Amino acid sequence: MTSPRLARWLLERCLDEASAEAIVGDLSEEFRLVSERRGATAARRWFWRQAIASVASRRMQRRPAATGAPGGSVRRAGFVDGFSQDLRFSFRTLASAPAFA
Repeated sequence: MTSPRLARWLLERCLDEASAEAIVGDLSEEFRLVSERRGATAARRWFWRQAIASVASRRMQRRPAATGAPGGSVRRAGFVDGFSQDLRFSFRTLASAPAFA
């Protein structure tokens, strides 16, 4: 079983190459262990929580430098903000009308 592809893409898109490679590698190894212990669905949820927490943590670490940093840090930060808002809206919509989903 492989880790969620979209979550890996999010990490690769929002983090620098070295950080993304290290984090995705570590999370993928741990994902296999979690899936063996708790099952595939729980492992996917765990992976998503870890991926989002990693992106948010890195974003908060470089927030002061993102205002004038070259290389697209501001654009990536905006992407994460928009993505997290969309994700929260999706979960709220799903919770309020599960039959629709």
